[in-house]
Amino acid sequence: MRPVNSTTYRVSVAAVFAVLVLTGCSPSLSPLYRDFEHNADTDDVRERVERALTDANWQIDSSVDQTLITTESRTFKHWLLYRVEASLQVTEVDGDYVRVLINPYRVYFTGRRSKVPYLKKRLGRSVMRDFQRELDQEGLVAIGTVVERDKEDTDDS
Repeated sequence: MRPVNSTTYRVSVAAVFAVLVLTGCSPSLSPLYRDFEHNADTDDVRERVERALTDANWQIDSSVDQTLITTESRTFKHWLLYRVEASLQVTEVDGDYVRVLINPYRVYFTGRRSKVPYLKKRLGRSVMRDFQRELDQEGLVAIGTVVERDKEDTDDS
């Protein structure tokens, strides 16, 4: 039997530890958007989305593009060195559904801002909770993300 080299052993332990950390402790991430199906003409959908935003206490911001509804930022998390703010952008896609894009930012105590490139599911739920409830009341049904819909399609086949 060959003796174990201590360097090899340390590298192996580090590799196993890295795999465990990366797979077992990785955050559960979700895309920055949500899709909602509707059964109405375009003008009616815009009014229902604006009403849902207002009822969920989002301030609608002026938008350069008339097909896009934007909101002002709201704070969702306060940490020691930064807070997490998010704004929403809502637009109709292909006349069949509405896409809600969540724009999260970290705002550091220094005033510097940085874009959050992903959403932890918990943050996504807190940003969308009230707005999704209002969209449901307006008749817009959550259909998930493209990734979720593709997964359902492959599970069904």
